[in-house]
Amino acid sequence: FMGIFHKRQQSSIRTRMSVIIIGVTTMILILFAMFNYLTTKTRMTEELDYLSEITVDRMAKNLISALWDVDKTVVEEIIKAEMMEKRIHTVIITENDGKTVFSGKKRDHQWAVVDLDPKTDHEIIKTKKYAHTIKIKDIIKENIKLGSIKISFTSKFMQKELNHSFLYIIITVLLLNIALTIALFVSIKKFLIQPI
Repeated sequence: FMGIFHKRQQSSIRTRMSVIIIGVTTMILILFAMFNYLTTKTRMTEELDYLSEITVDRMAKNLISALWDVDKTVVEEIIKAEMMEKRIHTVIITENDGKTVFSGKKRDHQWAVVDLDPKTDHEIIKTKKYAHTIKIKDIIKENIKLGSIKISFTSKFMQKELNHSFLYIIITVLLLNIALTIALFVSIKKFLIQPI
């Protein structure tokens, strides 16, 4: 009877120690995962904001000559070149009244660059589904306003990468917990319950 009681007591000690250690370790890993996720999200958001700033500045400068010459072909070539950056969803160039659309491009459902229809797509740049960041800048030459540029940047790809990163962290935490559980049970049984 004492032998059975002793074995049960040993098993109880092993279980409690394992639960405590695994519980503490799991909390640490979860906190690390949350910190890593938030840090990554902040970094990627800052990168997208920086990209939006330098892109709108660059385009505003590159479009000066084309708008001055009223060359729509060159304007569209510049837009297409910039939209090789997949995070740009919509680009709208308006005339100096700020309303009349001179040229514009958007993404279709396959994410290809297509012409923007001013009559039906004039509000698309404000759509939250596509516009994580919207940048607007006047295009000016010799203190004369030639027009304005509006660009919307999507967080679609950032969110996709964050989701993959979060899934990777979760899988890592689970695998570490499984490995830790096995290691603890083996170690406690060998060195604590059955000391050398």
